[in-house]
Amino acid sequence: MIIIFFLFLQVSESPDLTVKSDDILLLPPYPYLSSGDEIPIQAEVYNIGGETAYNVDVNFTVALGTDSIIGIIYSNTITFDEIKPRCSVDTTVYWNTGLTHPDYYGEIGDCEFIVTVDPDSEITESWEYNNTSSITKKVVLYPYESGWPKKIFNTVHTPQPAIANLDASVSIEIVCPGDDSIYVFNYDGSIFVDWPQYFPGVYGVVLGDIDDNGYIEIVAVSPDSIKVYNYQGTIMWQAEVPVDNYIFIDLPAVGYIDDMHLPEIVILAPSIVGPEIFIKIFVYSHGGILQHEFTSSQSLQIAYEIEPILLNGASICDVISGGNGEIVFSYGKEPSEFYTEIFDNTGSVAVFDYGSSRMTSALVDLDNDGYAEVITGGSDKKIRAYKATTGQILWERETEGKINSSPAVGDIHPVEYGVEITFGNDARRVHLREKVLGHSIDPWPYVIDTSTKVNTSPAIANINGDKYLDVIVGANNQYIYALNYDKTTISPFPLPLFGKPSSPIIGDIDGDRKSEIILASDNGYLHVWENMDSKVLPYSLEWPQFHHDYQRTGLYGWVGGLRGGDANPKTFSTGTTLSFSLKKALHTKIKIFDAEANLVKTLVNQTLPQGTYNPVWFGKDENYAFLPNGIYFIEIKVKNESKIIPVQINR
Repeated sequence: MIIIFFLFLQVSESPDLTVKSDDILLLPPYPYLSSGDEIPIQAEVYNIGGETAYNVDVNFTVALGTDSIIGIIYSNTITFDEIKPRCSVDTTVYWNTGLTHPDYYGEIGDCEFIVTVDPDSEITESWEYNNTSSITKKVVLYPYESGWPKKIFNTVHTPQPAIANLDASVSIEIVCPGDDSIYVFNYDGSIFVDWPQYFPGVYGVVLGDIDDNGYIEIVAVSPDSIKVYNYQGTIMWQAEVPVDNYIFIDLPAVGYIDDMHLPEIVILAPSIVGPEIFIKIFVYSHGGILQHEFTSSQSLQIAYEIEPILLNGASICDVISGGNGEIVFSYGKEPSEFYTEIFDNTGSVAVFDYGSSRMTSALVDLDNDGYAEVITGGSDKKIRAYKATTGQILWERETEGKINSSPAVGDIHPVEYGVEITFGNDARRVHLREKVLGHSIDPWPYVIDTSTKVNTSPAIANINGDKYLDVIVGANNQYIYALNYDKTTISPFPLPLFGKPSSPIIGDIDGDRKSEIILASDNGYLHVWENMDSKVLPYSLEWPQFHHDYQRTGLYGWVGGLRGGDANPKTFSTGTTLSFSLKKALHTKIKIFDAEANLVKTLVNQTLPQGTYNPVWFGKDENYAFLPNGIYFIEIKVKNESKIIPVQINR
C-alpha cells in the first residue's frame, strides 16, 4: 500500500500539458477574408502538472474537413524553452492564405483548426491524452472591396440598397436605409457629403430624376410618411399618409402616369377596416401634390389568427396602349387569396385572381409591338404572361413551387435571342424561361442543394467577362449564386453571406472597369464585392436598383426617357441594328467602345424627337476602317440614363 501511494506521488509531480479550447481561431470582427489575408491561430498552453516542462513543441494544423493527414493545408510549430508548473504561455501563428491559396476567391470549405502540445510525445507527462484542442470553421476568401462591409442597422428588416450617380459627377454612390436614417456612401465606404439624414422608421428608398434637372433624387418611405431628398440631403417635399388607418408599405415606384415629361411617384398603402383589408394607391406629382387616390377592387377577408401578407410594391409601364404608364401590383394573403390589378390614371382597368404578395411583376415587350406585357409569378406555383392590349393570357406554366421572387427580364441566352425571364421559387429552384410559350430553357432550372427558398429577385449583369448576361440571386440559405446562361456556376460563387440577403444590385462604383455586387443582409450589414473577371465601361450601372430600374419595370437597364435598347445580332460580321425609343425629345449619344474602354466610334450625338430609332453600326471606327474582331460595348445615353450593350465582331 505504501509503495502504490509513493508511485502516485511520483507520477503527479510530472508535467501535464494541455491547451485551452476556447478562442483558437481569431477571425476579424466580420468573417471576411481575402486571398493574402492572414488568419491568426492562437494557443494558450497550460502546464497543470507539478514539474517544469522543457523544450515544449506546440503544433498548429489546418485540415480541410476532418482529414487531419491528407487534408492538411497549413502547419507550423512553435517551441517554448520551458513552461513552469501551474503556469501558462500564449502564442499565435498566422496562416497566410495567399501562400496556400494564391489569387483564389471562393469557399475553401470547413476547416479544422488543431492545436497539439508535444505532438511527438517527447515529454513524459502524468496524463498524455489532453494535449489537443480543435475547432471547425468554414473558411471563405471573398473578393470584398476595401472599407466594407458596414454595419448600418439592427432591425430584422433587410433593407434594399440602390446605386446611382447622384450629383452627375464622375462617381457612383450607394444609398441604403438604416434603423432610423438614410445613408449615402462613396465607393470606399466613406460618407457622401451631408449624409446620413435622420428619418425615423425609414425602411426603403427608390432613386430617380424626379424633377428632370439632371440630378438623382432619393425617394424614402416610412410607414406613415414619404420624403423626397435631393442628393445633398435637403428635403424637397414630404407627405404623411393621407387617409386614417393606412400605412405605406414596401418601396414606392417612379413612372409616367399623367405627364410624359415629368415622372410621378406611386406608393401603396393597406389598411385593416373591420374584417377586411383594402389597398390604397396614392399617386404624387414630382412636386408632392397628391394627383390620384385609388382603392383596390378586391378586399381581403382577414382571419385574425392569420398574419396577412399584403403586397410587394408596384411596377409601371405602358401596357394598354394609352400612351401613359399603367400601375401593376399584386396583393393578397396566405394561403391562397391573391390578386393582380392594373390601374391607369382613371382607376382600375383589369384585375386577375392570381399573383403573389411577395412579388412585383416584370413589364416587358415580348412581341415587339411597342407595349409591355405583364410577367407575373403566382402563389399557385405558376408563371404567367399577360397581354393587356388584348386582355389575353399568352401563356401560363407550372414551376414546382410558389413564386415569391420578382421576375427579372433580359437578353440572357445567346440562342433564344431577345428576352428571357428568370426568377426563383419556394421549391429551391432558379428558373430561366423563354418568352414565346414560357417553357424552361434547357438545362434549366438550377436546383439549390438544400431545402431552401429563393425569395429575392435575381439581378442580371455580365460578371464573368464574356459578352453574355448572367443571373445573380440570393437564397434563404444565406448564399449568393451566380449562374451563366447555360446554368453553370460562375467562380467564386456560391458565396455565403452570414445573413439572409437583399436582392443584389450591380455596377462599377469605383470606375476600375470591374463591376461590384452590392447587397444588404438581415444581420445588419451592407456589403460590396468585386466581380473579379468582369469587364465593363467605367461607372456602368448594369443593374442599379431592386426591380431593376427606377421605374420598377423589370427591364434590363434604366428606362426613364430612354426605352428599350438592344442590338441585333449580338455577334456579326457586317453590321448590327440598334433599337431604342425616346419618350420625349432628348439629346442622345450612341458611342462604341472597345474591350479596353477606348472610344472607337461616335454613332449619334444630337437631339432626337420622341419616337423609335434603328441606327446601324457596320463595325467601323471614326475613319470608316473595319475594326478587328473582338468584344465591343455600345452605349446609348440620354442625360443620366444609359444602356450598355455588349456585342462581338466575328468576321
